[in-house]
Order: sequence, then C-alpha cells, then structure tokens
Amino acid sequence: MPAGKSIFFPLFNAIFGAGVGDCSPTNPRVPCNLADLRVAATASADSVTLEADLDGTPLDVSNQRVQSPEFTVTYPNGNIVGVVRTGNVGRGTFMPNVGDGYWVMLTPLSPGSHTLHWRAEVTGGPFAGEVIEVTYHLTQE
Repeated sequence: MPAGKSIFFPLFNAIFGAGVGDCSPTNPRVPCNLADLRVAATASADSVTLEADLDGTPLDVSNQRVQSPEFTVTYPNGNIVGVVRTGNVGRGTFMPNVGDGYWVMLTPLSPGSHTLHWRAEVTGGPFAGEVIEVTYHLTQE
C-alpha cells in the first residue's frame, strides 16, 4: 500500500429495498415502505457480533455503525444480481433502498507488514447463520 493512505472497509453491511427483492418492483407482492425497510435493516445489523484486530491488537468497532439515507440502485444490463431490465428508459432503477452496517477507517499504517482480520456473525434476521471472516496481509510502503 502506498505510504500515507488510510484504509476504509466494511465489516458487515446489508441493503434492504426495492432493488434487492424486499418490495415492489423486484418483489411485486410487497409494497415499499421506507419505515419498514429501516426496521429490517436495523434488525439485521442489531444481530451481528463483531471482532476485529490489527496485528493482533483488538479494534473497538462498536461505534462504527451507520445506517444510510434512502438511496437509488441502478442495475446495468447483464448485472450479476440477475435483475432484468426492460426497454423503457429508467427501468432497472429502483428506490427506496437503505443500508445498515459497520464500517472502519484506519489511519495510515506504519511502514512494514501488517495483518488485518475481522469476523462478523449474523445471529438473527434474514441473514442468520451467515459468517464473514476476512484476513488481509498488507505491506505498507
């Protein structure tokens, strides 16, 4: 990594909304309600247990949670999510959507080798049982 660069990364995040099958139009049977989407996003992130460390020293990530404002998702043709766009201009653009999760920004690291590790386990909600475990081996110039 270049010297003087901070590192910004998600520990866990989830999106709920019209663009990901939670409500119309990607789930036509369910009308979109922004308040309900926020409740679902909150519940999802509430159920996460986290641990993170840098070079074996634990990081306090408890205050790194944020819920997004409402946002729009636009999918291109051939997207990996599998949402099919139709011929009308603007189709493939979905709102409302909200996200909730934990994000960390580390100040530039000292020169040398570093190990960044984190684990997130979802214990409730629609993602219950999911485990995210990541280890980065970094070299700071």
